[in-house]
Amino acid sequence: MQVTHLSEAKCSTVTSSVRTLVKHKAKLLRSIPNVVLYLSQALINLFSFQQQSHFTNLFLLANSSFFMKSLFNYKLRFIQFYCLIPISPLMVLDWTYWSSFNIFKQDYIANTLASLIFTPFCLSRVNSSPVPDLTYPNGHTPIYHCLSLDVFKANLTRLRRHGLFYLSQLLSLQGTHLLA
Repeated sequence: MQVTHLSEAKCSTVTSSVRTLVKHKAKLLRSIPNVVLYLSQALINLFSFQQQSHFTNLFLLANSSFFMKSLFNYKLRFIQFYCLIPISPLMVLDWTYWSSFNIFKQDYIANTLASLIFTPFCLSRVNSSPVPDLTYPNGHTPIYHCLSLDVFKANLTRLRRHGLFYLSQLLSLQGTHLLA
């Protein structure tokens, strides 16, 4: 089963003929804002409904049976390792570095987490949470903060092979020399 995240423009295109028909049947002006249709004619904003469904699925996945939680945690670790994210993917505030990756575009959880950023919701980890803390210890200054997007993408495979998440993994303790 494949789930697709539709853009707001795509959702608008898909529902435009229905909105036009409703406006015509209700004898409303074509220029009337769509929000009026959502309020007075009980139409559903497809993009908002899609987002709500994705967020609900994400929260259900994180809070369901042991098996599903395990799969969810595995998927979070995979996203973290593949994208070289030193913190939990649940805590990422800006997905622009990774949004152009093919694996990101095809990943339901990564896309849902990225779209959650544009909502008033905020994810946080509670100490009693069954979701493990995925932050990689003993490091500071994530490598992706130090490199341009093009350089990061060009060297991602090499960095991943060596497990380099932080700049401090490349420097001596004093921070004056590169390690071999």
